[in-house]
Amino acid sequence: MLLGNPAGAAAERAIQKDVLFVMDTSGSMRGEKIEQARAALDYCIQHLDKTDRFNIVTFGTDVKTFRDDLVDATPANLKGARAFVEDVIAHGQTNIAGALQKALAGKAAAGRERIMIFVTDGAPTVGERSPEKILEQVKKQNAGTRIFVMGVGNDVNAHLLDQLAEVTDGSSEYFAPKEELDAKVAALYDRLSHPVLSGVKVSFGEAGAQQVLPSKVPVLFKGSEIMMVGRYKQSGKHTFTIAGTLAGKPVEYTCAADLPKGVGETANEFLAPLWAARQIGYLLQEIRLRGANKELIEEVVRLSKQYGIVTEYTEFIAMAGPGAKAGEIYAEAGRRLTMARGEQAGKWAVNQAFNDRQLQARTVAGGPPTPTATGAARRRPSTTST
Repeated sequence: MLLGNPAGAAAERAIQKDVLFVMDTSGSMRGEKIEQARAALDYCIQHLDKTDRFNIVTFGTDVKTFRDDLVDATPANLKGARAFVEDVIAHGQTNIAGALQKALAGKAAAGRERIMIFVTDGAPTVGERSPEKILEQVKKQNAGTRIFVMGVGNDVNAHLLDQLAEVTDGSSEYFAPKEELDAKVAALYDRLSHPVLSGVKVSFGEAGAQQVLPSKVPVLFKGSEIMMVGRYKQSGKHTFTIAGTLAGKPVEYTCAADLPKGVGETANEFLAPLWAARQIGYLLQEIRLRGANKELIEEVVRLSKQYGIVTEYTEFIAMAGPGAKAGEIYAEAGRRLTMARGEQAGKWAVNQAFNDRQLQARTVAGGPPTPTATGAARRRPSTTST
């Protein structure tokens, strides 16, 4: 099932929103990255709608703000914001906790989406440095802000950034050190600048839908689309319902579906492997962020074997041959997953986060190991054995 922009002409009307731009300006951002950060912020400022409110938070060792609170996007405030950005310099350490605490002050206003774009190229090195305590702080303080995280390079704590996005109903993405920061931030802002449908709930009627992915539908933005895949028990004609909030008002859409009875029908044979790939992506993320258990490991192995989906944790199965004992396969997969989970920051951690996202977003069945942004399969370090 594919959810696209459901609002039609209504989405053309500007939806009031509050936007927080939080930018890492620590010493590691020095040089071309800080120049691109300035350009990115300048682009976002120039593309604010006149109904928006905004603020800018920059952080190195110290945390600085454009204003003490959100301000209207008036010509005077936009001019002042651009001057503030022009004076930004890169220095100091990385005070992630302090930046989040400052940016999350206040709460979402009724009828307004509250969005934070959070950009960093490092892990916390000053202030509160414990990822667990930072996340607890965010959970306690946050009152309706969705955090959209961008991790730059391989020095970020991917576990922390992924969970920041998860606990605030936002998203996280990563890109390589040499990719253009300004273009990436501008593209993200363009996607987020027109929130269309929030609080999305999907009902599949009497179809008996189960294991539907994603299990929680994020906010839909203008021009965005989300593919949902799952399993159902009852074939035949059903009515699906999509409900949410549009421009501050509750809305509901319905669509008719005729679900096939035969699971082996040629026209639909690609769906099961597609669902399995996405399921593996979500299972791996669950293991990576919260730890493995016997059931999760066995399910990853089962889906990988049944549907021929290769990951860095199960690629050894093909080499093991048909005579391999199930217990040994589960033990090896568990060992690899446990070792991977131990890497919360650095290149391998970023690779894991990237690969999980690729599986979760897969739109075609089967295929080779998940590709990276540069087209090569991201694998575990050679220190692990098979």
